[in-house]
Amino acid sequence: MSEQRLEALQQYLTSLTPYNPAWHLTKDRQDGNSQQQQEEEQHDSFSGRLQLEYNSNRRVEVQRRLGALGDGGSAGCGSPVTLEVSSECGRYLVASRNITAGQELFRETPLVVTPRPTPDTACLACLHPLHPDWQGCEDCGAPLCWPHCPGKLHTKEECQSLAGLDLNLNTTSRLQELNEMLTPLRTLQVLEATPRLQGVVAAMQSNTGQRRRLGLGQAAAGRIAVALGEDTDVVSHILGSFDTNAFTVTYSESEGGGMGRALLPLAALMNHSCTPNTQHWFHSGVLIVRAVCDIPMGTEVTNSYTPTLWGTSARAVHLAASKLFRCNCPRCTDPTELGSHLSSLACRACCNGLLVPPVNPKAAWTCRRCGATVGRGAVEAMVRGAAGTVRRVGEEDVEGLGQAVAHFTRVLGHTHYVTREATHALLLASLNPPLAGHRRQHGCEALSHFDNYSL
Repeated sequence: MSEQRLEALQQYLTSLTPYNPAWHLTKDRQDGNSQQQQEEEQHDSFSGRLQLEYNSNRRVEVQRRLGALGDGGSAGCGSPVTLEVSSECGRYLVASRNITAGQELFRETPLVVTPRPTPDTACLACLHPLHPDWQGCEDCGAPLCWPHCPGKLHTKEECQSLAGLDLNLNTTSRLQELNEMLTPLRTLQVLEATPRLQGVVAAMQSNTGQRRRLGLGQAAAGRIAVALGEDTDVVSHILGSFDTNAFTVTYSESEGGGMGRALLPLAALMNHSCTPNTQHWFHSGVLIVRAVCDIPMGTEVTNSYTPTLWGTSARAVHLAASKLFRCNCPRCTDPTELGSHLSSLACRACCNGLLVPPVNPKAAWTCRRCGATVGRGAVEAMVRGAAGTVRRVGEEDVEGLGQAVAHFTRVLGHTHYVTREATHALLLASLNPPLAGHRRQHGCEALSHFDNYSL
């Protein structure tokens, strides 16, 4: 069975070749023997792509240079990533050749896009947040922006399936049930339409056994299985696959675009690292992954399953709750977080020192400069208070965020991750016009974890 799953993932990786023009580079360009390659790689950098998107005066020039990247012909060098398997890491991606910083690794279109499993009302067709006076689909009653929303996510097949259910959506709990149900419903409909993807989804990590022992999602899986007339184990696997692997995506790139969850089997094979060697973003609904540093051949290709600006405790809580593992990387085991001091607090006794998190989570925090200590409870109250301030201010209040940043810098220190995230939110709020889709995908997500903050 494991060999069949591995083969399904290998075939899926190969199937992405036509959609990744960078995989078709010729052998000479792979070896870096020509000046033309160096010039093209310079324009294929992140800044080169920004020139294409935001510099209309050079659009034609940049488009012509970037278009040359797809002219490799039949002598392609293939994907820069390959699939490996180990007893410790399971299935994961490694670099199949030396990768330079800024190089694009791959592009992938989501297999399935669903609403987030929350009680928030979102249009099922485009995922835009809905106003209180939202209208339902004329055929099934599901929430839509308006009965003829041009979004493509609410398909005819989905409408027919929901029409047979009692969609009494007058409470937030019923809305959440609908959002939860759409994850397996949309996945099953995609697999029915494209049977070759069944092995790919079956091969994805779902932590079903561990989730069952912990009781995670079992009630929802049983309820959804009954409503859809499907096997409970199948529904549990799909729900676990999304919780373990899904990426947050802004489906519409217009300002205020709706956020959902996307299932991307190749991207999900990147292992977690608190200091990842890749970055990713969505453009026109397609995930783009690039190297942020040189990645030697044979090195794991990694992605962070949490925002990298979060402090160690916040990352640990998120990973334990959603991914069911504990990270023990060098950053997590270093109280200073590799010298970044993202979790350290400004010492109010000496004004110049930093209170560093103790190895024992129940112990007091100690300033490394003057030796002053502060109890765990006081530290937690201080950070929770800062989190509450951010929530009250809101992500688009430039003046309020500016005041919050100044206050956090005095109370928490300029290195603390709450200060950094508030600064990030201030930057996004100050952009005029904002980068399409960026504010909601990163600004909102960056602040949402404060509700579950724990030391």
